[in-house]
Amino acid sequence: NLYSEAILQILGKGKGNTISRTNGINKINEYLEISGLSEKVLHMEDGSGLSARNLISADLFTAFMVHIIKKYGEQQ
Repeated sequence: NLYSEAILQILGKGKGNTISRTNGINKINEYLEISGLSEKVLHMEDGSGLSARNLISADLFTAFMVHIIKKYGEQQ
């Protein structure tokens, strides 16, 4: 859980950005929007998945997995 939280925080690091959970969550939301998945249900409170307020719909999870397979699945 410590590592996944750290990865989330580091994801948000960019030019002028500080390492933070909020910036990491914003980067994930930006990626979902670019990928056409932003209309699906996702609410993140932390990176570890331990918060009871974390929420991801089955529809988004499935659509994200299909997106990743289409994008990276052929590159073996």
